[in-house]
Amino acid sequence: MPFKGLFGGKKSRLGSGGLEIEDYFNEMTVRDGKIVEDDSATYVKSVRLESDGGGVDNALAEIEKGNLVILNVRALLPNRTLLMQIVHEIRDTCLDVDGDIARVSEDKILIVPNGFRIASGGETPRE
Repeated sequence: MPFKGLFGGKKSRLGSGGLEIEDYFNEMTVRDGKIVEDDSATYVKSVRLESDGGGVDNALAEIEKGNLVILNVRALLPNRTLLMQIVHEIRDTCLDVDGDIARVSEDKILIVPNGFRIASGGETPRE
């Protein structure tokens, strides 16, 4: 039975190694390629930091707008001192807006605004 894509209802291509994931993601569309920001919506934004720390202002602005940010810090991994300074700056902003921050992989940090919390360790929070 063919696998129907979750987005757009397209059939996936199956090869000897299974789903050709790059092709699948490249075929996906988000609202036909149109991103119209609406103040009533919460967005998940991907922000990539530059090796000199550039991009941190974009991430902070998104958090202050109430959006979630997936922050790619790969370019800063060789400069641990600058990376720590930036993480502290972002953490302080998260505290100011009652948000949360967590490392989700070696080079990705998840930053969420007020109203969201990140459960760590894959555990389900208890009531």
